Amino acid sequence: MEVRKADLYDEKELTKLRLEYLEEEKTLEDAMKYQLMNALPDYFQEHLNRDLFVFLACDKDKIAGTVFLQVAYKPNSVSFPNGRIGIVLNVYVRREYRRKGIAGRMIADMLQEAKSMKLDYIELKATKMGEGLYRKIGFEENKESYLSMRYVWREE
Repeated sequence: MEVRKADLYDEKELTKLRLEYLEEEKTLEDAMKYQLMNALPDYFQEHLNRDLFVFLACDKDKIAGTVFLQVAYKPNSVSFPNGRIGIVLNVYVRREYRRKGIAGRMIADMLQEAKSMKLDYIELKATKMGEGLYRKIGFEENKESYLSMRYVWREE
């Protein structure tokens, strides 16, 4: 099993894998699936290997899994003196490849890349299924004094 960084030649497979990941998270309605299928290639064209780095586990010609590393640029501060943090997304291994250490290998390669980029820290949101792996690797629960919130536009 080889772990490598994705390039633009992988765009179609990245779109497919992203949709597989999202389908496992929750069922996508056809309209949303269609919208994502059309939007993702443009996103990858614009962001891949600029502020999005995708690590692929490859078994010969088949991609077994992905890890996305999104780099966010922030004004330098005490919390992020280099002004760059990493956000891990889309940690996904296809069912037939699970429980073989593949996610851990992809994350290890991603962490090496993040270190070489001098990111201040890496954050992620863990599912219950992934929490044990992330803790084993060294991720810790973020106990900061700020409350994570979001605003979502609602149709009226």
